[in-house]
Amino acid sequence: MTRVVEADENGAIRLAGEWLGSKPHARYIIESQGDQLVLRPADATDERPLWERLSPEQWAQNFQDWIGQQTPAAVHLTDEQLRRENLYD
Repeated sequence: MTRVVEADENGAIRLAGEWLGSKPHARYIIESQGDQLVLRPADATDERPLWERLSPEQWAQNFQDWIGQQTPAAVHLTDEQLRRENLYD
């Protein structure tokens, strides 16, 4: 079955629940595949945000691992270059 939907004036797309065969407040993951958008039930994957999946201890360990990663190369600015009057030159 093919259905055509349009975005409203705010850019929102709303689909009737019976189209998806889902219960109220069901969550979906949207994937872009070429010129199509594919909706997958969020419950079928483990792509919930980390704060929903991890315990506080796991969250803290994950954060420590993240901050321990090598930082990307960046330009070093001297104290003179960071002075307020020099920022606008």
